[in-house]
Amino acid sequence: MKAFGLSPTSVDVLVRNIAQMRVFAVAPTQRSHFKRVKAGLKVELQRVLSALGSELQMETWYTNPPQREFMYDLVWINVSGVMTLAVECESSGYPGDVIYDFKKLLHAKAPMKLLLFADSRHMGDIFDRIKEELNAYGGHLWGEQYVLVQFCNFTTGCLEAYSYEVPTAEGSRVPVTFTKCFEHRWPT
Repeated sequence: MKAFGLSPTSVDVLVRNIAQMRVFAVAPTQRSHFKRVKAGLKVELQRVLSALGSELQMETWYTNPPQREFMYDLVWINVSGVMTLAVECESSGYPGDVIYDFKKLLHAKAPMKLLLFADSRHMGDIFDRIKEELNAYGGHLWGEQYVLVQFCNFTTGCLEAYSYEVPTAEGSRVPVTFTKCFEHRWPT
């Protein structure tokens, strides 16, 4: 058994449901789209998670904080009181903000950690930077799953999802490799 137990759902099922969210139904055309996506994610994620059969018992969603706080955008806690999913969403389009949110997920005691982030011309090597953070962090547990969903991709016109599962016991160092697990193209 994995260190955390079972994830609330599979990566494939989670990402396919995210891609079908109404907030992603229209290809992005303007900057204001990012704000609408972030605003609609809470309601949509609750709907998706409930449809997947688990009860969303507790949540945190903190918008427009006066200062940066170490809070998750959304957590999924099962009926036994165990956090099974931690979610961070960053729609600013700036790599530093994405990395800040991703670093919070490193500390979540959940088998699945989901980062949704907006693409922009500033992102460049964002996946390399996330890999660096994963490699530098020393507290991984075997079986942790990280899911990265890049939405509103202006370059490719699609939503792309990648996953990484910590393959070995704590203290072991294995190079991080993301697996592309989903791609959705908007009609042109």
